[in-house]
Amino acid sequence: MIKVGIIGATGYAGSELINILLNHKDVELTYLGSHSYAGKKLTDIYPFFEKRIDIVLSDDSIENASDACDVVFLALPHSIASKVVTEEILKKCVVIDLGADFRLHSKDVYEKWYKTEHHNEKLLSSTVYALPEIHRESIKGARLIANPGCYTTCSILT
Repeated sequence: MIKVGIIGATGYAGSELINILLNHKDVELTYLGSHSYAGKKLTDIYPFFEKRIDIVLSDDSIENASDACDVVFLALPHSIASKVVTEEILKKCVVIDLGADFRLHSKDVYEKWYKTEHHNEKLLSSTVYALPEIHRESIKGARLIANPGCYTTCSILT
């Protein structure tokens, strides 16, 4: 079983990811982090998960999640992932960023398009853009994976 954590589990992307991963036979959701709801049961926030998962939400600490998980998904607003992902975290687990923080390899381009500061330029060059139609082999060995956005995926593949 792959032990998986989600930081930002109670936001829209995080809750949708929980729903998807609950149907994956090789995944065990072991860490669901929430800034706003730490200490509460997931089903108190989202009753539709009743009888599917019984878990208390943890804090939104990627450090704690990386100690408990093989893979940690980040479902966070722009510029937060670049503050919390470190080389030490990546030695312990694979990180998949659902946001935009690691999609571009240029700090300047990121800041121009997203109108916010990027806090971890050093890691940008080691990130793999997870579009398997183009980067399948690179994804397999990656420690930091940038989940593609829907509009760019559509544009790239057409």
